[in-house]
Amino acid sequence: MGTVELQNKQKMADGVLLQETGRIIQHMSVVLPKEVLNRLDTDSLKERLYNCLEQNFKRIFSRFLETAEGKNINDSIDADVSGSSPDDIAELLGSYSTDGTFNAADMEDSLIVEAGGGRDLEIYTNSILRHKTDVGAFLDSDNACNVVKCTFRDNLFKPKTVTDVKLCVNIPDSRLINPIFRYYATIRYLIKDVIAAYLIAVIDMETGALEDYQDIDAGKFVDRIMERGAKQDSPGFDLVNIGDRINKSPDIDNIYTRGFAMAINTITSTLEASRMNYQFLEHYQNGRGVVIREYEDTNPAILPDEHYQITVSLLDNASLAEDRRDYDAQAGSFEDKVQHLWDLIEVTYQDSKSVFKVNDFDDLAKKNKSRVKNLPPEWSDVSCQQKKDSVRTRMTKMHERITNMYEFLYPVERRVMEERLAAVEREYAGFERTVNPHMLKPGLVFDVDATSIKQKKTTLDSIAIVLAEFLRNASRGFQDAAMFTFGKLI
Repeated sequence: MGTVELQNKQKMADGVLLQETGRIIQHMSVVLPKEVLNRLDTDSLKERLYNCLEQNFKRIFSRFLETAEGKNINDSIDADVSGSSPDDIAELLGSYSTDGTFNAADMEDSLIVEAGGGRDLEIYTNSILRHKTDVGAFLDSDNACNVVKCTFRDNLFKPKTVTDVKLCVNIPDSRLINPIFRYYATIRYLIKDVIAAYLIAVIDMETGALEDYQDIDAGKFVDRIMERGAKQDSPGFDLVNIGDRINKSPDIDNIYTRGFAMAINTITSTLEASRMNYQFLEHYQNGRGVVIREYEDTNPAILPDEHYQITVSLLDNASLAEDRRDYDAQAGSFEDKVQHLWDLIEVTYQDSKSVFKVNDFDDLAKKNKSRVKNLPPEWSDVSCQQKKDSVRTRMTKMHERITNMYEFLYPVERRVMEERLAAVEREYAGFERTVNPHMLKPGLVFDVDATSIKQKKTTLDSIAIVLAEFLRNASRGFQDAAMFTFGKLI
């Protein structure tokens, strides 16, 4: 890290340290009796408090940087901070508004696409779709790396004429919030909400223990505060899950809340401008998730051939961890169902075979196992090991087993097994369409399920327009929210 970067980071820390030093002194002037205040050396007190805050901050921040999240924040801002001081940032923020506050009205008004502009965007999208039929129909090359999943499949009810599309795009935190704002929020949280808050609590305890204000030694009183504030093993400096607590701090929470609201405003405005009406909109996950459906019904059997559902979520590490646990539990449960059905069909199949003849490849391999084992190395690949079949492969083999066992007969055993296998396949198809949370990063997730007629692609055309507008404006909303949050602080 260069000298300029270090100086800029130190300037940001110095500003917060001075602010919190003044806040602590102001607090002492309120809680301490005047007779004690009059005996305090204000200049010396200010210097000692500043040094105490700074030393604790350096210690805690160095421990924070040892974590993965701390390293990511520190490394990602090096280029951004270079040549940018707090004054530079303040000037940048000021250029966004003349009265010192950010006004989102202009941006929101710009989302109202006029007929001519909307038509131009639609023509452009149609041009893309004429040349691309996969994920390129939705995204340009700059955003292709954000695609988590994109599948085009024939519709279950009308496979020849209708297509089902699943598209999931993940915009990571690093693209939503400029690292310099996250760094500043980290500094403010550690100094203000951890260290200064603890010192204020110490002052309150020491003040409550005073009995005779006349005889108190003001210097020793300050010494006790400094001594307790410097203890590294103090319970007031709990550093467990500090990264998660920083993400939940008021500054970061405000950025996420306002940025997510702007992102949803972008989607709904674009849907209306693209003449894509919706009947259902629901907020969930503490305001960090929205589901938008063209129709309120969810049964695909009764929905028209053109319909969509859009789910937008703002995920952090905690919510991702919970989603991954649920996904793993669901996958494990499904694996158990498939294995159980496989065992039942395999037992039935083995019982149906004649012991006097070769019925399938497995019988042939078993019959010649000893002879194959004794072949020279050049005739057998001994490095190849039999692996566990995938779920899809096992379901295919189960169909083969049932057919081989019964051929054209349909006893109750066959009907039971085929009904169960069909149910498992439907469940697998639904599970396979879900997005694996292990592939997601903390940030904004745009998840769309669309059904469209193959020859018309009306819904797909419109979704491409919505997604293009969303990707252009989603991160801008979070950056604007960050500027609104820090505009008066830096």
